Amino acid sequence: MLKTLLCLSLVPATLLLVGCGSEEPAASVAQAAAPANAAKNGSDTTAAAGSQQAEAVVSQFLDRIRRGAGQASAEELLTNQARSVISRFGGVQSLGAPDAQFVVTRSQPAPSVEGEPAGQSLLVHTVWAEPVTAEDGAESVEKTQVVWAVQQEAGQWRISGMVIELVPGEAPTVIDFENEQQIATLFGGDTSTEEVAEATSESVSR
Repeated sequence: MLKTLLCLSLVPATLLLVGCGSEEPAASVAQAAAPANAAKNGSDTTAAAGSQQAEAVVSQFLDRIRRGAGQASAEELLTNQARSVISRFGGVQSLGAPDAQFVVTRSQPAPSVEGEPAGQSLLVHTVWAEPVTAEDGAESVEKTQVVWAVQQEAGQWRISGMVIELVPGEAPTVIDFENEQQIATLFGGDTSTEEVAEATSESVSR
C-alpha cells in the first residue's frame, strides 16, 4: 500500500509495507510529530489561511500520486532542496492507485527551529486508505497515517519530509527529503530498520 502512496523510489519495499493495516498506530505518529508547545503566531485568520493552503498542497500531492500524474507535476510540490535530492535517486514516480482514498485530517505548527522565523513550517496529518486482497482472497482496506512536513518557500507551501511509523509499536521515523545522506541510506534495497534509524538520528542531530 505505502509503496503506491510514497512512490518516491527512495524507501525499499521491505520498509514501505510495514506500519500499515489500521489507524491505531497513528496516535504515536501524531505524538512524535506534535510540538510540545505550539505557539500561536499572527492572527487566527492568517494562521487558518496558511493551514488551509498547506493542507491543499499535501492534498494535491497525494491526488497526483493516486491518479498517477506525471513525475514533474508531483515533484513540483516539493521544496527545491527535496526535489534536487530525490531527483538524484530516480525522482517521484507516481504509479497510480485509482481505488485508493485519502483524507487530510488536520495541520499544526511544526516545532520551532532556532534562527528561523516562526510560522514558516507546518505538520499536515493525513490518512491514506487502499483496498488490498490477501492470499486467501479476503479483501480489506489498509489505512496508514502519514504526517507531512510542509514549509514556506518563495511564498508557497512545499513538502520537505514526512513522519511515519515504519515498525508497529516503535517510535515513528522522520524522513527528511532534503537530507541526501538519509535518502541515500533509505534508497538501498537491503537497508535495515536499524540503518534507517541511525541515518535519521544523524540527520536530526545536525
